[in-house]
Amino acid sequence: MFEKIRTLFINKLDLITFLFLLSTTLFYRFYKLTDRAIHHDESLHGYFAYTTSLGDIFHHNPLTHGMFLFNFISSFFWLFGDSNLTLRLPFAIFGLLVVFLPFLFRNELGRLSTFLISLMLIFSPSIAYFSRFARNDIFIAVFFIMFMISTIKYIKSSDNKWLYLSIASLSFGFTTKETMYINLFGILLFLFAYSYRDILSVLMSKISIKQISNHTKLFLILFTVSLPLAAPLIAIFQSSLGLILAAPEGYPSMPPGLPIGNGLYLSLIITATLCIISLSIGLYLDKKVWINSTIIFLTIYVLMFTSFFINPSGIISGQWQSLGYWLSQQEVARGSQPIYYYFLLCLSYEFLSFIIGLPVAFYYLYKGDFTKKYFGFISIYSLLAFTLAGEKMPWLIVNITIPFIFITGIFLSDNIKNILKINKEILLFILFASFLILFFLLRLFFSDYTNSTQSIYYDFLFFLLIILVSLFAYFRYGIKPNLFITSFVIVVFIIFSIFTVRTTNMLLFKHSDEPRDLLIYTQTSSELHYISQELNNLNYVKNKSSNISVAVDTSDGFAWPWMWYLRNFKDVIWFDSSSVDNIEYEVDVLLMNKNQIDKISDKTLSFYDIRRPYSHRKWFPEHNYRNLTFDKIFEIIINNDKRVMIKDFFISKKFYSNLGSSDAILYKSKEFKSLE
Repeated sequence: MFEKIRTLFINKLDLITFLFLLSTTLFYRFYKLTDRAIHHDESLHGYFAYTTSLGDIFHHNPLTHGMFLFNFISSFFWLFGDSNLTLRLPFAIFGLLVVFLPFLFRNELGRLSTFLISLMLIFSPSIAYFSRFARNDIFIAVFFIMFMISTIKYIKSSDNKWLYLSIASLSFGFTTKETMYINLFGILLFLFAYSYRDILSVLMSKISIKQISNHTKLFLILFTVSLPLAAPLIAIFQSSLGLILAAPEGYPSMPPGLPIGNGLYLSLIITATLCIISLSIGLYLDKKVWINSTIIFLTIYVLMFTSFFINPSGIISGQWQSLGYWLSQQEVARGSQPIYYYFLLCLSYEFLSFIIGLPVAFYYLYKGDFTKKYFGFISIYSLLAFTLAGEKMPWLIVNITIPFIFITGIFLSDNIKNILKINKEILLFILFASFLILFFLLRLFFSDYTNSTQSIYYDFLFFLLIILVSLFAYFRYGIKPNLFITSFVIVVFIIFSIFTVRTTNMLLFKHSDEPRDLLIYTQTSSELHYISQELNNLNYVKNKSSNISVAVDTSDGFAWPWMWYLRNFKDVIWFDSSSVDNIEYEVDVLLMNKNQIDKISDKTLSFYDIRRPYSHRKWFPEHNYRNLTFDKIFEIIINNDKRVMIKDFFISKKFYSNLGSSDAILYKSKEFKSLE
């Protein structure tokens, strides 16, 4: 009877937990989803998916990454129509999937670990933000999590369904974004550490291929199935070889990333060689399993890159151009961010999982079971790999955040269970002491002592007093040091969780159109959102006789996001004001780069009665964090005013520099003066 009651209680608890996670996720993924203006990248993805849904197929271009996004979004448009909502809806749905994928791993992780991981995935500022953003990154997050979970499940269970799911996740990842190359390489490195002894033993005929461990089998299958995609790596040596194996962007009459001339012959030889090696190892390893894995991988890969056989050349561009273009872009170092960029982002937004997860990752590498070592290694590897990569962009932090969240959730779960076993009085004491220590640490760093009645010396004395009391309790009652550390980490988690929720709320619902956050980087002005609605209203008014005519200045990249916003307008003129000397367009609405208005003729100006300036895009003032040195960091620590500035940014995203801005002018003809 007791067992039945207990089982029922657990089931009800699970249901309550699930409903809480679901309702919270729905809010943070879908609430006010369309309020933010469409970003430059979103408009590009949306526009080409829209044209694809109409039958004008968008062919693979490595500049926009893999084809999964365009195939998926165009299908969404075809089924539900094109709008700002249907553009972002698929990404919000994948943002929902991210939260609940850890439940596939619940038996291995445990209920508490799963709950904590899912909870952190909900409130993670970077994951929440890019779950509402029409970029590839939340797609890759889903496939990355599926890949990690399925590989561990296969190793523990030997069930081939998990192996095949890992292969499918890997293929979807490759067809989504090139960051999957980095993610795969890290996992292969980790598996190799468990596999090299088996491989050496097979080569030395000490064991048969059928005696290898699941780690080794998984490593070899993942390695061989993906090996031909590594062929473009030869492009790293193209300067030494005197060949063009990956054409740089802007090369005359040649798509970026593809081989040219004699480089084409070498690329074919390398690819064919790797295919033969892959086939030979795979058939020797396990013929049936390897063939099934290859079929799954190639089916997804071919269908995505060819857009379901509409574009056969997509196989070639996907196999070579994806990695080739990415390698060529590393020298460009798009974004030109400093080496500490991701450390800065993590400390500003993902501080909850980063501050706890980074030392835990190193600890688990030293002392942990396979699963803990796995997530520990991937956490450290992802941070280092993306830090060392030439191109650094804020959305790539998703790849770093995910393993840190997993390792943090696992650690907290284990230690919460352990700490709850100790005496309640001692537990309350060490938790309270931990809270006071954290409070005064934060107070010492963030307080404005020039305006406070409280002296820094008194705060420091209180801090020392707490430390002394804790040391007394340690020696008097024999409290183990690990209990103090554990309780401090739990308190850090609780307090930083509150800050995380606040940060996420501000990012999603307060500053989403204003790049006051490093994570936003650059953003289309909210004014475009409202201007687009205004143009739709004008078009509705005039549509009784004819559609309104619009001319858009495309200089400085101003074509985007107007290409998306004006996709259904019939009479649109696109021109680049930087390449002409005189502008004479007498249209209903003229959208003009502010820096080029002197090129508008007087005759054209007389056609318009309404002249309204607006900001096209804004960006974060990056000079605030560039060129940091140890001396500058030390100065920040000891300088009261600078510490307060950091506090203001951390708490309220307040800073003391103006946002960068690219401005434009809206001109409307006299016909619409009465509507103003």
